[in-house]
Amino acid sequence: MLDTFRGYYLPFPGGKIYICTQGNDGKVSHYGNWRYAFDFGMKDGHQVVAARDGRIVAIQENYNQQCRENTRVCRNSANYVRIRNTDGTDTLYWQL
Repeated sequence: MLDTFRGYYLPFPGGKIYICTQGNDGKVSHYGNWRYAFDFGMKDGHQVVAARDGRIVAIQENYNQQCRENTRVCRNSANYVRIRNTDGTDTLYWQL
């Protein structure tokens, strides 16, 4: 499917509502390379969907420890899916 919509969809199915727990371009986190990041308060097991068209290029799903801080230790033990968007950019979905 060709990506003709240039914006981003929310990363969960239509009709669902989740609170955005942290916005983008912050002073403590979500800045620099992460300036477009958003966090949503979703419980384990809830469906996450891609915000844009693309293909999966990497996946990690072996970790089962929760981590609440955006630190190097947490990032190195987080489950994730990396999607290569049709415009060549990547989107990373993390579960901390």
